[in-house]
Amino acid sequence: MKLQQKIPLYVIAIMLFVGVGGIWPVMTVQERASVNQFEETASAITTTILSGLEEDMLRQDMDHIQLTLDKLRDNGSVRAVDVVGVDGAVWASTNRDRVGSTVDDGALEVLNNGTADRVFGDPSKEFMTAAEAIPAKESCRECHGASAVAPNSQGNLGVITADISTRALNDSLDLSRTLMLGLFGVAFVLVAATLVLLLRRTILTPLSRLDEAAALISQGDYKARADVGRQRNEIGAVSASFNQMADKIEERTRELVTANAELEESSRLKSEFLANMSHELRTPLNVIIGFSEVLRDTPAGDIDDDERNEFCENIISSGYHLLELINDVLDLAKVEAGRMDVELEEFYVGQVLNEVIATMQPLASKKHIELNVSVSEKVTAIYADLNKFKQVLYNLLSNAVKFTPEGGAVNLTANVMGKAVRFAVSDTGIGIAAADQDIIFTEFKQVDGSWSRQFEGTGLGLSLTKRFVEMMGGQIWVESEVGLGSTFYFTMPLPQEQSLPAISPADRELISRPGPEPETGPEGEPREEEDMPMVLVVEDDRRTADLIGLWLSQEGYRVDFAIDGEEAVRKAKTLHPFAVCLDIMLPKQDGWQVLHELKSDPGTADSGVIICSALDNPGLGFALGAADYCVKPLSRRHLLDKLRHIQEVVPFKRSKPQVVVADSDDGSAAKTITSLERQGFNILRTTDGEQTKAVALEHNPDIIIVDQLLTDGSCYDVVSYLQNHPVTVDIPVIVTTSGEMTAAEEERLGNHVRKVVRDDDGRDQLLGEMFRLEKLQPERALLMDRQTRLYNRRYFEKRLAEELNRTRRYMLDLSTLLVSIDQRSADPREHAAMVTSLAGLLRSNVRAADPLGRFDANRFCILLPETSREAGYKVANKIVSLVRAADLRVAGDPLRLTVSVAAAGFTADEAPTVGEVIERLEQGLLALSERGGDSAQLI
Repeated sequence: MKLQQKIPLYVIAIMLFVGVGGIWPVMTVQERASVNQFEETASAITTTILSGLEEDMLRQDMDHIQLTLDKLRDNGSVRAVDVVGVDGAVWASTNRDRVGSTVDDGALEVLNNGTADRVFGDPSKEFMTAAEAIPAKESCRECHGASAVAPNSQGNLGVITADISTRALNDSLDLSRTLMLGLFGVAFVLVAATLVLLLRRTILTPLSRLDEAAALISQGDYKARADVGRQRNEIGAVSASFNQMADKIEERTRELVTANAELEESSRLKSEFLANMSHELRTPLNVIIGFSEVLRDTPAGDIDDDERNEFCENIISSGYHLLELINDVLDLAKVEAGRMDVELEEFYVGQVLNEVIATMQPLASKKHIELNVSVSEKVTAIYADLNKFKQVLYNLLSNAVKFTPEGGAVNLTANVMGKAVRFAVSDTGIGIAAADQDIIFTEFKQVDGSWSRQFEGTGLGLSLTKRFVEMMGGQIWVESEVGLGSTFYFTMPLPQEQSLPAISPADRELISRPGPEPETGPEGEPREEEDMPMVLVVEDDRRTADLIGLWLSQEGYRVDFAIDGEEAVRKAKTLHPFAVCLDIMLPKQDGWQVLHELKSDPGTADSGVIICSALDNPGLGFALGAADYCVKPLSRRHLLDKLRHIQEVVPFKRSKPQVVVADSDDGSAAKTITSLERQGFNILRTTDGEQTKAVALEHNPDIIIVDQLLTDGSCYDVVSYLQNHPVTVDIPVIVTTSGEMTAAEEERLGNHVRKVVRDDDGRDQLLGEMFRLEKLQPERALLMDRQTRLYNRRYFEKRLAEELNRTRRYMLDLSTLLVSIDQRSADPREHAAMVTSLAGLLRSNVRAADPLGRFDANRFCILLPETSREAGYKVANKIVSLVRAADLRVAGDPLRLTVSVAAAGFTADEAPTVGEVIERLEQGLLALSERGGDSAQLI
């Protein structure tokens, strides 16, 4: 049964129950009132009859009593009246037959007990009996004397009873019941009808409409709505919410239908993509396998060099094509997963364009396509991700060449447009229809038509190009007409404040000028096998290791191998290679841990580490101290370029700065060399100008010291040459002289030298000037920690020596702090992040004038010139508190990072050496560690 029928029935049943329960007490009360009124009337009748009978009762005048009663015989409302004596017998009655009989117990109760009910009987019967005691008045007894009848114990002479008709009472009660029930019935019908109508209008009908709408929606009619009128109550709110829900269901259904269609389209496109990818993969694989088998199976004499080179070129080009396909798929996966990062930086546009055009030129030349470049003079630098910018250009230019017929032209232009540079790649190819221009930037989609099957491709290049451009803050669009070619435009932001110096025509000419070939080595002798730079290749795949070793040995490097992490660390400490080619996924100990250990050990920290891994995470590699990062598959040219770059920054076997000493006098040269070697410099000795130029070009030293009196008198020519050659232009030059230089000589040197030092000025001035020059180029001089960008231990020791001398000379105070991390994470990645965070905290809370450096893997050093012991100790405690408040934590570790700080203070009266100071600080840290750390101690 529906609510439309149930609820009215429930309402009627409830109203009946409540009505009956309410009317019954009313009727009962009304009946009781009517009975009470009847009893009062009956009592009044008996009282009226009683008046005048007292004397008759005293005299026992029965005749007079009977006569009185006979007068009442015709009263229709009174059936019988009896006068009862004290003995309980009827003395007189309107019904003479009852004289002498005994009365009912009720009358006797009234006679004997004055408190008894005066009216008794059943009101539903025809008659009820009213009884009234006849009292004996004292005055009457005194008057009649002994002849009077004696009253009973209650002082009553008798009792009078009257049987009174109840017809009027019952008629009144029946009328009252009829009226009450009638009124109740009318009220019940009106109220019930009203309630049912209201319920139907306000609840049942809206609910019914809601139910109908819900049923329609469940059957698929998502346009159905519940029309409940202007309901301003909960039903209206529910209806409104229902309709809103229906709107959302309809909208979601449309979206689901659209999404389903898109999924079906995406599935179709992915199926086409997989089919295309299968073809794209199998074709170059077939070429690689086929030509490799030919080279393997054909005797050497049956293939000439031209054919062999052609086969090899086919294998190489097919391999690179496979690599391009794989990279596109991996890049798309990264973009879709949100793991593609951009490293925005400012760089010159011209240099990148030259590199890209040089790479694309052979591809264009094969089809005799003219490749033109036009760059506005206003275009200098942009702010973008260098590698992704190159990839965008490669994708657009390769597409332009691919779709341009032989003999056509491809143009690349760049112009400033507002706050961005607009690049345009145009071709004279087949063009793109207007209807297809929106889909070419969508993944897996290719333009339909016969020509789309004519050219190879997966449909990922332009979609990735669009993603890369937008990630770098630019826009990309296309303008094209079928048969007339296409032009792809994209924008790249300009730097907000250009920090790179402008390149003048003279600078470009200088950069492009080739330098002379060196004639001989430092001593004019060829380099022996053991003198060649050592590279440690850490790779668990033997074939990959052999390939890298072949590349390096052909380039002149000595090579050794390690197949797991533990062997890599052990060999690095034994062989001291200048570079390490490190894989990440290694047995026993992964590459991250190996890199962390190499950079934490002073004996191996200066080896340049190039990560060569299939894992693409250069950010972590550089954070842990890697010099460079190569993602597999490796390119020989790319890897060798990385090694050459390391050689420029960290020359072979140079864990310390390298200095060229150009001096013809053996005695003077030996004195200088001895002083510098004691300070940790590596020395290259030359004796004439030409040899000095050759050594400088080959080794790219950190500082060059040239004696004014070279044997061939070429000091000025050497200085001028070094300061104008692009390879050596940034190398500081110090000129030593035995006496004062004339004005003409100083004019010839001009601004080409950083300092002129006289021989008699002594060792301290030369070393001081050397350190001053090192501080001007801290990275080149190996004074910087690459991870934290703070000064390193070597700088700290040199600066500490300076400050100790200054303290003694000028009677000043000096304090120095050594900060150590109390807990070290076993995971090198977490440890690197922890060290970087602590370095940032210290940098932001240490005065700029106070040198701050990274002492080793877990410790930092701080110099506080002109600071007393007590003040230095306060700074130490402040650092402990700052680290504690910063709440630095290792990921997944509930323990926070804490530090111990050893503080040492010195006055002018003390004269400790650098080694003694460091020893005291390390002893203090050891004591703090034994006490649990997280505190400071004054040494």
